[in-house]
Amino acid sequence: MSNSPFYRTGKSKSPLFQKKNPITGKTQEEQNIANETENKKQITFKKEFDNYITARQGKKNWENADPANYFSSNYPKQKELDSLKQVYRDKKL
Repeated sequence: MSNSPFYRTGKSKSPLFQKKNPITGKTQEEQNIANETENKKQITFKKEFDNYITARQGKKNWENADPANYFSSNYPKQKELDSLKQVYRDKKL
């Protein structure tokens, strides 16, 4: 009976009993693996990650400089931001 996926002893290893996050659709174990992979990616591709974060911060600064900019879709460097974001996303470990 102890080998049955329906027999619960403390922490079940069976995916049948692992609760999935309604937003991410991942179990806690899957989310931990994804977080660890992302952290390794940020370290491995530090330059690309820093470039993206700097560009993202530039957009936030632009939005905060004038309240009208916050809801505007006319960020002058949006193409550059999108490009840097895509460069980082395309990197694989």
